[in-house]
Amino acid sequence: MSKTIGKSLIVIALVAVLGVLVWGLAGGATPFMDKAQPQPDEQAAMQQTTATVQKGTIESKVTGPGEIKGSATAKLELDKKRYFKEFVPELNTRIEEDDELVDYTYGKPLKAPYDLVVTEKNVPKSKKAVTSDHYLQVTRVDTMNVDIAVSEADIAKIKEGQEVDVAIGGDENNVVKGTVESINQVGSYNASGSKYTVTVSIPNEDGGILIGMSANLSIKTGEAKDVLTVPVSAVKTTDKGSTVSVVQEDGTTVEKNVTTGVSDGKIVEISGDVKEGDKVVLNEAGGSADGMDAATTGAGAAATN
Repeated sequence: MSKTIGKSLIVIALVAVLGVLVWGLAGGATPFMDKAQPQPDEQAAMQQTTATVQKGTIESKVTGPGEIKGSATAKLELDKKRYFKEFVPELNTRIEEDDELVDYTYGKPLKAPYDLVVTEKNVPKSKKAVTSDHYLQVTRVDTMNVDIAVSEADIAKIKEGQEVDVAIGGDENNVVKGTVESINQVGSYNASGSKYTVTVSIPNEDGGILIGMSANLSIKTGEAKDVLTVPVSAVKTTDKGSTVSVVQEDGTTVEKNVTTGVSDGKIVEISGDVKEGDKVVLNEAGGSADGMDAATTGAGAAATN
């Protein structure tokens, strides 16, 4: 009798365990779990890419490419009282100041008034008289110029005499200091807005910069020191203002109003109810900016750098 009861209890226990397993496979909650697991949509919502609010210095700049040219062109007249003997240099080669350009059959030769390149010439045959038709077309190269197109939003921030970083040949390791020479007061309009030509002067005493080289220019238009900064993608802007989503200790987020300031296009200055070290949510998938710490965190976990 006791054996029969024992077997019955074993069968009942096996059936109960089997029932629990079948119910769990069918999607029901199991008694071994304290709470339901989050569904995929919930997990996606809990994942967020963050960056750390940092304190530092930020600069805003106008940048753009340009083609290098000589700083001036001129037509040098030959002495009409003389007879031509020889054109001394070759075309399109650098001639230093006071080097001979034209030799006459008698008298002083024509010398270069500054470092230049002769790009075109019209001279008589040897021992023939010089007339008003004869000349040398030259380009000055002891200083060079390069133009950059600046938008109407930034043109008021640029002044004559302002320092400019010029990367020659697009090489960021070959940067010379230039100066804003002039600002064209007449803009060129298109669908994206008006552009104004800013001419930058570059020293070229050693002749290492050649006509026609490419350049990348960078002009500082603003600076903020010892300020709070975040990636641009952390800031949400509407007609009501700007906000950032700050991650709390429990993983939830709170929208906080901020005021934006200087930006370099990647990082932006902010002020408001935020502090250094706060974690803010980026509004782009995987979107972090250079110089900022970013991490992907789950709900209830602190952001890691």
